[in-house]
Amino acid sequence: MKHFKVKGKGDKIRYVPLHPLAQRLSEQYLVLAAHADADGALFQPVRNNRTGGLERPLNANPIYRNVVRKYGQATGLNIEVNGLYVDSMRTTAATNALSHEADIAKV
Repeated sequence: MKHFKVKGKGDKIRYVPLHPLAQRLSEQYLVLAAHADADGALFQPVRNNRTGGLERPLNANPIYRNVVRKYGQATGLNIEVNGLYVDSMRTTAATNALSHEADIAKV
């Protein structure tokens, strides 16, 4: 079974097993994104105005600011009222996984 190598908090490395559908979709994405470096980050920036390089992974802060918050607010969610922040999304993902019989040690 294929795995994602994920660098977490404190540069801790984790290996997350891939569901066959996630593997197929990831492989399609890599072809469409034309990644030259198979060992590089899966999601890389489209542009880097500061350095011009694209070899680094996406930064989580702009993703939160430009994607999560934007679409959350478009659906009526906002940080002041409903606690729209990264930890709440992580908690929701863990709760959802446990509700669908995921192994608690893996969650």
